[in-house]
Amino acid sequence: MGFAFREKTGAGIEISEDGIRAAAVVGKAQGVSIQHLETVKLPTKTLTPAFKHLNVKDVEAFLVCLKKARPRTRSGKIHVAVPDACVKVLIQKITDLPKDFRDIGRMLVWRIAATYGIPEQELRVSWENWGKDSDNRHVLLVAVGMERVLAKYEAVFKAGGMRPVLLAPAGLARFNFYAPSLPKTGVMAYLGLFDEVITLFVFLNGLPLFYRITRKGMLRKDGGSAINDVDLLIQYYNSEFPENEIEKFFIASYIKSENLMAQVFENVRNIDFIILDETQLIQWDGPSGGMRLEDNPLPFYTTALGAAQKGIVR
Repeated sequence: MGFAFREKTGAGIEISEDGIRAAAVVGKAQGVSIQHLETVKLPTKTLTPAFKHLNVKDVEAFLVCLKKARPRTRSGKIHVAVPDACVKVLIQKITDLPKDFRDIGRMLVWRIAATYGIPEQELRVSWENWGKDSDNRHVLLVAVGMERVLAKYEAVFKAGGMRPVLLAPAGLARFNFYAPSLPKTGVMAYLGLFDEVITLFVFLNGLPLFYRITRKGMLRKDGGSAINDVDLLIQYYNSEFPENEIEKFFIASYIKSENLMAQVFENVRNIDFIILDETQLIQWDGPSGGMRLEDNPLPFYTTALGAAQKGIVR
């Protein structure tokens, strides 16, 4: 007796200072495919990303744009990627982890509140346990935000008739899209090179080892060099983990030229890299809302797509 595969849809939205990008995907027996893509620009000064201060400055303008971008789902659930500036990402290694899920949360909140000098009740913490390292410690990837900042985002989404879930930083949502490309053994690095942010995420045998971003991105407004920023991030990693030299870089970017990428790594020794191809990670079934991938390259939607894929059970 056979069983039919039941399709499941997921919707994701990326929020940035300049605009909103939305995506909907559908899981099929042969994989995940794109169902909807949308971009809506935000008026100037509508939103200012920050960790401690409310991000949405003009609620009415933001809500109008949000409704325009909204991907349709039966449940109304939207997986949301918020700006990296309003969420901190930490890697915590803990030998003795409480058995109760709530106790783990309390422990992490207490630790982080003490570290940053912020009252526990003002923090919101989420985490994922990736497993144990060679020293038998649990490796947790932890996202930390201010309760009132994230609650404001949720309130606006709900006012627009949506059910926001999993408010994740954009960098992690984007990584979620590219994650299947990384091997589970060795010292592997994911390097995201995008307009607003550069991300270096390093793994040791599949476990998070290092996560850092620079929010100056590839389009530097201060006249600085993005190449220098990449070099500094790699130098910082090497100073923290000199015994774990990166074996290969997996690069997510709209830059697909190997010659241009070689310039980015001109100061890095023993470089071995692969430029990731988004079309190998998701299917495209055809036009969506009159949009063509030639005019709207996939790298610009991978954050929204990564968020949307959280709603898919493969």
